[in-house]
Amino acid sequence: CCDMFRAYSKKVASLLDFNYPDYDEKMTDFIQNNYTKLSQE
Repeated sequence: CCDMFRAYSKKVASLLDFNYPDYDEKMTDFIQNNYTKLSQE
C-alpha cells in the first residue's frame, strides 16, 4: 500500500514541479511499526 502511494505521489509531485518530502521513509516506518504492534494485540 505504501509503495503504491509513494510511486504515484512522486510522479504527481514531479509533474507539478514539487519536491517529494524526505520524511516519507520515516512515516512509512512509523506506519509499519504501528501496524505490527496492533496486529500482535
